[in-house]
Amino acid sequence: MHFFILGYTGVAKDHWPLDMAAKHNPVNTLEGGCINVIPYTLEELAERTVIDAYRPPKHDRVQKFGLFTRQDIEQMHVSVRFYGFIKESKLTGYGTWNGAFRSACRASLRLEIEGKNCEQAFGPQLHFVRSIGAHVAQALQGNDMTNLETSLRFEHMIFRKTTTDDQSDRVNYPRGEDPMGKLARVSREWRLKPKPLFYKRGDDNELLQTTALSFNTNDFVEVIAHPEIIFRDGHGHAPNKVQVSLTLDAVTRLFNEEQLIGLHLPAIFMQMTVQEDEHALQIERAEL
Repeated sequence: MHFFILGYTGVAKDHWPLDMAAKHNPVNTLEGGCINVIPYTLEELAERTVIDAYRPPKHDRVQKFGLFTRQDIEQMHVSVRFYGFIKESKLTGYGTWNGAFRSACRASLRLEIEGKNCEQAFGPQLHFVRSIGAHVAQALQGNDMTNLETSLRFEHMIFRKTTTDDQSDRVNYPRGEDPMGKLARVSREWRLKPKPLFYKRGDDNELLQTTALSFNTNDFVEVIAHPEIIFRDGHGHAPNKVQVSLTLDAVTRLFNEEQLIGLHLPAIFMQMTVQEDEHALQIERAEL
């Protein structure tokens, strides 16, 4: 189940101008005890969620935790829907990977979104992530090192470390997927993880599967991601440190830049430049 973030008044996604997000995903008020809305305040978050480790700590004292809902029947992973305008993205190909063996451990697909001054809709999303950091820091007795200012960053690691079972299963990547043999050179230590899902909104509001090439700066998107917490144990020699990251699961393009211009959004929400018929159309921020 994917959760919506509760905003200052009602559900945060309903505060985007012209119902940009609500039209795509109608539903979700708190009436009737709707369970797929998650609070953003620290107190309510602590009441409704629990932090649990995925596995024992590694030798370097680093441990990864997940955020789960408190349910009597079953414990559900907290996966959240975020909305915003693409500020920067590296979703195509192998993202940040330069093809070198030693950089495979850090290779990732990345996406950054911003609110363009729509505080009522975007602010609660920032507050939600900050609350997770405070919640985790309190629970694990560590300092919150999450770097969060005015945008949200999502990441999806490209590779996973091979296991004993993988060693007997040689991977032969298709030439079209690995023309220069880079994947083959690292396949003894690293294997490709499944990529995030990519969608776009069709003319009839239906979801159409697409590729990473469909996403550009200023597109308005829905991002499904789950929080993960990295805990570094100082073992008394240094302060314990916690950091919240948002792992990218799926992205849906709700409106591209051209469609946004056609919506005639209030200028205060937009700050973009487009080319149309060889004439530059500059949309300046203005007072409503």
